[in-house]
Amino acid sequence: MGPSDKLNAKLWKLYKKFQISSKTVGSDLTETHFVTKTKTVCKNSGCSIIDPEDGNKTCSKGWKRFDDKCYIQLSKKFTWSYSKSACQAINAHLARITSERENNWIYKTFGGPDAWIDATDSLKEGTWRWSSTGKKLKYTAWGNGEPNGDNGENCAQVRTHGGKFYWNDAGCGNTYQAICQKTT
Repeated sequence: MGPSDKLNAKLWKLYKKFQISSKTVGSDLTETHFVTKTKTVCKNSGCSIIDPEDGNKTCSKGWKRFDDKCYIQLSKKFTWSYSKSACQAINAHLARITSERENNWIYKTFGGPDAWIDATDSLKEGTWRWSSTGKKLKYTAWGNGEPNGDNGENCAQVRTHGGKFYWNDAGCGNTYQAICQKTT
């Protein structure tokens, strides 16, 4: 654990004490700003450091940054619907992969077990949309012959198989890990 991790942990404990203290007087603390050499903002979802060089927030501990987004892969396997809820519980949504560059980064960063992403065609077979926005997919990276809609496969996952990384449609009731995303 580096010095910034230790500082972040101390600030998180301090934020939690502030939160408890505020509740005893009937208030609800939603955000606290700490100014050290960097600015740290703590919310219920965790603490983030704001880099004074570029003014952008970095990702919370355990999250990986790509452009202005933060990603995390959940370690437990859930159905697509439960994965969506698990991401929402940490103020995120299932990953929306919108470019080849982002897809390649996800592969290099998380390209292990199969994992759910935000795409679904559950409203209309063959019309794939991001569930969190309702928008049609503009970029896709489907594997050969996918999506095929076999046996009601209405939810999208990323897969690594045979040395290749691609999207696949799967039954929403299957259990896989999930990749969550949020904007910094």
